[in-house]
Amino acid sequence: MSFEQVLSIVEPLCDALDTMHKQGIIHRDLKPENIFLTYSTSGDEVVKVLDLGLAKLLGTTDAYEGNFETQDGALLGTPYYMAPEQVNGSPIEPRTDLYALGALLYRMLSGVLPFTGRNPMEVFAAQRRHELKSIAELNGDTDVTDTCEKMVFRLLSYNALDRFPS
Repeated sequence: MSFEQVLSIVEPLCDALDTMHKQGIIHRDLKPENIFLTYSTSGDEVVKVLDLGLAKLLGTTDAYEGNFETQDGALLGTPYYMAPEQVNGSPIEPRTDLYALGALLYRMLSGVLPFTGRNPMEVFAAQRRHELKSIAELNGDTDVTDTCEKMVFRLLSYNALDRFPS
């Protein structure tokens, strides 16, 4: 995707996340399949965040607080976009969704997922190693600045406190 295309999607996506977070809602499953691009009746592109099936209202608890498994052991989220705290059972917060935003941005700007593996455990191990290739190098697009790349890498920080707070 071109840098301009990415911006046209990410700006309203950030606005949607900000609104959700101010209401105390953490999406927990932000991924390409849950972001829809539609058009208004006037022809303007509209970005919609869908599928709040895994969303969590801050201040509430459930049987497996912050854990990535349900009672039957099924994953609760999409491993490629899951923040480390979702995997290790640490408390979630807005930074959890910002990790997923970083993974989305990395993929949109570079054309590849930031961390991959043959199974969820390999993906999570790759997160811990945090060996990210340069977006500009993968993409070849000179519009991806060092500042932009540093922002994406910060969103993908393993430690939630190293990410932007909002």
